[in-house]
Amino acid sequence: MLVHRRASLELPQSWRDYIDSLQVESIRRGMRIAHLFGLIAASLLLGAGSLPLHAEDVTELRLVLHDHTFEPNEIKAAAGTAIVITITNNDPTPEEFESTSLKVEKIVAPNSEIKVRLRALKPGRYEFFGEYNPDSAKGVLIVE
Repeated sequence: MLVHRRASLELPQSWRDYIDSLQVESIRRGMRIAHLFGLIAASLLLGAGSLPLHAEDVTELRLVLHDHTFEPNEIKAAAGTAIVITITNNDPTPEEFESTSLKVEKIVAPNSEIKVRLRALKPGRYEFFGEYNPDSAKGVLIVE
């Protein structure tokens, strides 16, 4: 009967210390990465850098589409607050709310309502229009 014995390789102590230090450093690096991901996840859950946490930090506006025109055709919001525009389409045809300056395009189905959420804006005039009726469906958002 042939018995195979596994030869054990004895490394010098300096090599074993070096390998141990690499393993400890690898664990530390992993802990730092896990900590970083934890901070990122917590900031996303808490909404850091996104829309405000409180309702008072949001300006809510309303627009109505009627006879292919926006009513009112001028709406105002405060600078530095997020904006939610509720658009109601009372027309029997769809319309697309569009604004190049706001970088928004959203279709409003006939006899329906949508919400357009905007980040906090700097003061200025932001024009919008209905892509399907650009001559009559137009307006401006004034941020002060």
